[in-house]
Amino acid sequence: MKTKKFNFQFRSARGQALPLFALALVGLFAFTALAIDGGSILAERRQAQNVADNAAMSGALLLAEVSVDEINSTHISEAATFSLNRAAANDYDNDGVTNEVLVGVTGPFTNNGIYFLYTVEITSEVGTTFVHMAFDGPLRQTVTATARVRPRQTLAHGYAMYGASDNECKTMWFSGGPTVEINGGGIFSNSDADSSSCHSAVQGGSGTVTVVGGENEAVGDFIYDEGHISPAPTGGAEQQSLPPLPTPDCSGLTSQATPSKSGDTISPGIYSEIALNSGVLHLQPGMYCITGSKGFKATGGQVVGSGIMIYMQDGGFDLGGNTYVDISASANLKDASDNQWAGMLLYMDDSNSNQVVISGGTNSTYTGTVYAAAPASPSSKSKCILTGGGDNLSLDSSAVICYSMEVTGDFYLNLTYDDSKLYQLPPILDITE
Repeated sequence: MKTKKFNFQFRSARGQALPLFALALVGLFAFTALAIDGGSILAERRQAQNVADNAAMSGALLLAEVSVDEINSTHISEAATFSLNRAAANDYDNDGVTNEVLVGVTGPFTNNGIYFLYTVEITSEVGTTFVHMAFDGPLRQTVTATARVRPRQTLAHGYAMYGASDNECKTMWFSGGPTVEINGGGIFSNSDADSSSCHSAVQGGSGTVTVVGGENEAVGDFIYDEGHISPAPTGGAEQQSLPPLPTPDCSGLTSQATPSKSGDTISPGIYSEIALNSGVLHLQPGMYCITGSKGFKATGGQVVGSGIMIYMQDGGFDLGGNTYVDISASANLKDASDNQWAGMLLYMDDSNSNQVVISGGTNSTYTGTVYAAAPASPSSKSKCILTGGGDNLSLDSSAVICYSMEVTGDFYLNLTYDDSKLYQLPPILDITE
């Protein structure tokens, strides 16, 4: 038997590992470069974003503290300068070489109040260790921060009489023979009613309405008698929305006994009802929460009090024409939840379907914001009625904001609007981007 011989030859593999090692070294170098420069890029981006956020919030905060009716180009320029200084203090000095900082303000926009968008954009050059070996030129990145700022503002966009309903007939209605003079504000009906039988706002009867320093406007149509209202009303306005309000917190108040109907001096607190038919009812400064269905009513006597807020959680509010009224809102009043109610005279809860009647005997005066923006029941009733049992009813530094409103009767109504003395929405500031 023959055996087969196998001839094995071994060749040297020396030198073949070198290319593999070189490739591995290149890959390792690439990963190292990516880790080092990638980390630098992320760190720079994070730093720039933090500075942009801070600069945007800082500048927007300055605008938030200015009343929306007073904001002008000077305020915006001052806020922009403040933002640029904040960025410079954090190594973004807007030198145009290593970094650029841009500040922009857009608005105003209207949605749950009037607000602006305040934007800070930072473009910066990123220092790298390895990337510049393969990339010719500086590496730049841009970050943006946008703050939404709602400055301090009154509820009704500068109107002295405001009908909030979006669709009711006669959301704003002047009937009978009142003589109405409004100074410093205007009249607005938010209803889009516009048909031959259903109008947004109506001025009828023998009365007159004169507005100085404001306009008479409606979203739908505004029907009026020639020569009975000035300036001439206009329809077709843009529909608006009232911003949401906090609910007054009565939890820190004491439950009080029902006061005498023949007059009393009462303290702030929680009352099931308040009624008066004679004598003097004196309300000491503070918040009065009315919780019962009988509400707050007077058919005679005098209701007086300064530095007060009346919160109608339930029941109607009606101080009749035989009652002399002299009540005014507080300049500084906080509830148990730290809500500031300065300038708010009468607040009717949105769940309360009763009416508000603003009335009173000769020379009665109400000072502050009246808010009753939810409908009455039935909805065919006007939510607020302004009327007078005497010769003169004064709403001093006031705004009346109601779901619907009727001004009726033969009396003289003088309404002076001064938003610095009215309830102001607290500023809101947040980052949106």
